[in-house]
Amino acid sequence: MTPNALFAAVRAGATPDIDTFIATLGRDLPLLERLALTPQDKGWHAEGDVRIHTGMVLDALYADLATDPLPADARLALILGTLLHDLAKPLTTRTGESRGQMRVLAPRHESVGRSWLALRLLSFDLPYAVVDEVLALVGSHHEPKGLVNKEAPDAEWRRVALGCPMDRLARLELADMRGRRCDDWAANIETIALFRMNAEQLGVDGWAGRWRAHFQAAFPGLPDGARDRALGEAVRGAVDGRFEAPEAAEFLGHAGPDAPAELVVLVGPSGVGKSTFVAKHLRDHDVVSMDDLRDELAGDLSEQALNGQVRQAARERLRVALRAGRKVVWDATSLRRDFRQPLVQLGLDYRALVTIVALVDTPDAIARRNRDRPNPVPDRVLAGQLEGLEWPTRHEAHRLIVARGGRALLAHGVTGRMPYGLE
Repeated sequence: MTPNALFAAVRAGATPDIDTFIATLGRDLPLLERLALTPQDKGWHAEGDVRIHTGMVLDALYADLATDPLPADARLALILGTLLHDLAKPLTTRTGESRGQMRVLAPRHESVGRSWLALRLLSFDLPYAVVDEVLALVGSHHEPKGLVNKEAPDAEWRRVALGCPMDRLARLELADMRGRRCDDWAANIETIALFRMNAEQLGVDGWAGRWRAHFQAAFPGLPDGARDRALGEAVRGAVDGRFEAPEAAEFLGHAGPDAPAELVVLVGPSGVGKSTFVAKHLRDHDVVSMDDLRDELAGDLSEQALNGQVRQAARERLRVALRAGRKVVWDATSLRRDFRQPLVQLGLDYRALVTIVALVDTPDAIARRNRDRPNPVPDRVLAGQLEGLEWPTRHEAHRLIVARGGRALLAHGVTGRMPYGLE
């Protein structure tokens, strides 16, 4: 069976078991084949290894869907999110201390899994809306119990709901609990019920869309860039606790310049097409390129000895452009969030509209394009980039655009026309 045939069957109501998924998708998602080799802590997962657990979770979800079905694409996204929710455990599992006991742990497997899948799911013929929801479910599947147990403020519920349908997240986590054997099983089932009830009472599903509509109605004459900046800052404030309602953030529509400076931070591994994107879509932007500066200062794109000097010079050029109120693009891989955060903050400091553009393609296509470049990076370096990618969140900047070629697969926070000439 091909992946496309499998996905079509799932949309139509099929219930493939874990072995069928591994046999069909394992070539493109090789971590699936390592699930059976990955142990779990017996106190939390007495049922056994990750493959056994994932199979049981799928069975529990199928039982749920039999009584409460979903539309075809939502069904596919939820089933794939369930299949892949623990996919990164082979990468993260270790033995360590937890509350005074030695346990089998898999720290950050949900965020590692989300980032690992971000490019690899593009190998399949899936609508990007399905891919985006799968990434959200994988990256957030531990959130329901945490939000309830720590009595999280409303802002944290908004953060999770920003990219993840809360009811489907609850259904995944309920299946996750029904597909395991542990001592605190009943208490966790009750916690998930509380999560679903609280999410409904708070009304957090779709909240960002309502805020967008509010800002569009409140500022109909504001230029697109200024309105995007105001909306983006309102959304960021909503997930860090500064604003509880869009009305409280309306001052942002009056406080910024009508034509703010603009900063675009590109994200993507070598060979994904960043320079091509800049040449096609950002011709009116100043370009701060780490590679160009390295060539300028050292005469050699591969020279790493001057990295500190290169970074300092790049930051200064970025400050000059932002201070002058210009449009500027940071052209580097920017794969890690701790690399992106200081750039975003610099843009915020200059009251700029800050956009992250994550450029994507399949790993195979990226590798081919890298080999065809005048100065390709070594295969081991590219492999390290793919493994080290930290997929951006929707609230890291004012806007997040995911693009492949000249087409926007996801544009979060954008009002009015699609920017940069994207389709």
